[in-house]
Amino acid sequence: MRILILANGRTGSTNIMLGLGEGLDYDVVPEPWNRGLKLRPEYRSEAYNNFTYQNMPDNMVVKSIVNVQQYLGFYWNQPQPKYNCEGLDWLDNASEVVFWYRFAQKFDKVIVLDRRDIDARVSSALHAQYFGKWRGAYKYTPSIIPDTETWKQLKMKEEQSSDMLKLIAHHLGLEVTYYEDIYTNKVQDYFGLGVDNQKMFDNYINPKYKYKI
Repeated sequence: MRILILANGRTGSTNIMLGLGEGLDYDVVPEPWNRGLKLRPEYRSEAYNNFTYQNMPDNMVVKSIVNVQQYLGFYWNQPQPKYNCEGLDWLDNASEVVFWYRFAQKFDKVIVLDRRDIDARVSSALHAQYFGKWRGAYKYTPSIIPDTETWKQLKMKEEQSSDMLKLIAHHLGLEVTYYEDIYTNKVQDYFGLGVDNQKMFDNYINPKYKYKI
């Protein structure tokens, strides 16, 4: 089975990917078209190393982030694209929504993940960029918060990202899953995939793993 987590940034998508990968004994493929991702050695699974749009292995969990130029169609019309774009067309390049909609149909299970608290998403991303660390705890630092106008524009981008996810989910016939409903103090049936729910909660979902301290 192939599982896709299509998410906004700062929504707990990495922990969900890792938890499902461990619980199902699947390889994980984080952000396959993220040019700047400095991937830890332990994430460089066989599936990650062999992953292409045209030939995706089975038994894997793929995580992708929307609205950050990490979709393969972005490279379609470049003279020497970094990635193999065979099988794509102009619409994959012109519309990120169309690309993700088409890509999602290659998977058996799709999780569309977002976070209602847009201010928290923006703040978390700013801290990650400032400290150069996208995983792990950080201490809230008021001095890095920008002026009101810049904050407004950052929120506009995040609102656009959420609208994109809603549109993709709608056309796939799915509901958006929200961070606030997953990262609670109660163990749940996580996505109906038959994982050990208690273990996934204990190792990945427990609110003690939240980055902000």
